[in-house]
Amino acid sequence: MQFNLPKTFMQKNNKKQKNFHVIYGRHAVKAVLDNQRRLIYKLFIDENIDNAIEFDKNIDVEYISKDRLFRMCKDGDKHQGYIAHVSDLIEDLKLNDYIDIFKKEEKASIVILDQINDPHNLGAILRSARCFDIDLVIITAYNMPQINSSVIRSSAGMSEYVNILTVTNINQTIAQLKDSGFYTIGMECNTKSRNISDIVKENQKLAFVMGSEGSGMRPSIKESCNELVQIKIHKDADSLNVSNAAAIMMYELFKK
Repeated sequence: MQFNLPKTFMQKNNKKQKNFHVIYGRHAVKAVLDNQRRLIYKLFIDENIDNAIEFDKNIDVEYISKDRLFRMCKDGDKHQGYIAHVSDLIEDLKLNDYIDIFKKEEKASIVILDQINDPHNLGAILRSARCFDIDLVIITAYNMPQINSSVIRSSAGMSEYVNILTVTNINQTIAQLKDSGFYTIGMECNTKSRNISDIVKENQKLAFVMGSEGSGMRPSIKESCNELVQIKIHKDADSLNVSNAAAIMMYELFKK
């Protein structure tokens, strides 16, 4: 489910450039060009590139040499002929706006990420969110990476097609979601739990919480959830990577 911003935010050639993210690579640049929640400050393209991607004619573009692109890209030749200077994600919709939208829907799925530290994990989770049609991903304003070049590349550009909301207080967010009819599941490694599939079948509107890679969910957030679940793995295995665990949970939601 994609939610559109007001037209005032759709103009991408805004000149009030303060800070910017450097996005590179064909898929990543195409994704930010498609995302109305990004302002595109400038686009740099290999002057000798074939089969160039399409972009808005109003965007400030400069065709430059491959050597210059190489010097501009922190990963050398991984630019694939494209570099873009872009803004942070514009988040015009607030939690109450999303809740109002979800009230009109029969079912909805939300992923809540509490202090995921690794940009590659975050990118992988956002990629799965796109693949499994998650309606909204909620992230924390602190102790998490920005949705920058590393995250976008790790998501294969799919992060730009996911609805993302940044909040400052996860506990308050969970409380609001519960009040609006969401059943909230917390992922916990050491807990006795029901079968995840059964929980998914019983609830039309679900939000599940993933904690940080090292320490998992904070105690107060565990207490805020309706129920804690774990993914059963081989008895001799220690744990799953957080992005893999998130993908399994999202697939369960998607199957429904």
